[in-house]
Amino acid sequence: MQFIQIDNFNGNLSFVTKDDGSGEVIIFDNLQDALETLAENCQNGMIVPIDFDIVSLMIRYDEFLLNMQIKIQEERLRLELLKRG
Repeated sequence: MQFIQIDNFNGNLSFVTKDDGSGEVIIFDNLQDALETLAENCQNGMIVPIDFDIVSLMIRYDEFLLNMQIKIQEERLRLELLKRG
C-alpha cells in the first residue's frame, strides 16, 4: 500500500513534496516510513493511503455502526420485556 502526507497548516491543506523544488509529491511505499517522517514534514499532518478506497470503507463502517445501534436497541427492548415478564 502507498501513502502520502498532507499538512493542514492553519486550514491550508498541502501535499508534502520533495525538497528538490520539483513539486513532486512524496509517495511512501509503507506506513512505517510515512509515520516516521510525519512530524518533520508537517506541523499538523495526516497520512492518507492512495491506493485504497477509503470512501467505500467509511460507508461500510457507517453501515456497521447503524447495525450495531439497532442490535443494541433490540437487546435493550428484549431485556425490558423480560423484566416485565
